Amino acid sequence: MHHHLSELKHPQWGSIVGYENHIRIAVLKDEIEVFESRIKPHDTGYLHTTIGTLERRIKELEGKEKDNVEERIEKWETEIKESSTEKIKDVAN
Repeated sequence: MHHHLSELKHPQWGSIVGYENHIRIAVLKDEIEVFESRIKPHDTGYLHTTIGTLERRIKELEGKEKDNVEERIEKWETEIKESSTEKIKDVAN
């Protein structure tokens, strides 16, 4: 169990390292595995509901991570364009 989270452990110190969303996703995936191991043929519908909720939360966090990366790329591209424009202006003066 908990193999998703253990992938984020620092090999020397044993502490968890990584981006916040990566850690959250790892923990949620580990919890899904725990709940899946508890499913029985009957009277565990609530576990299916819980698993579905956690899976949707993972997708939400993965979407935020993608958005964050795209936002950073756009910011960097803008900064590069602005610095290039400033250099051209400096050379012209």
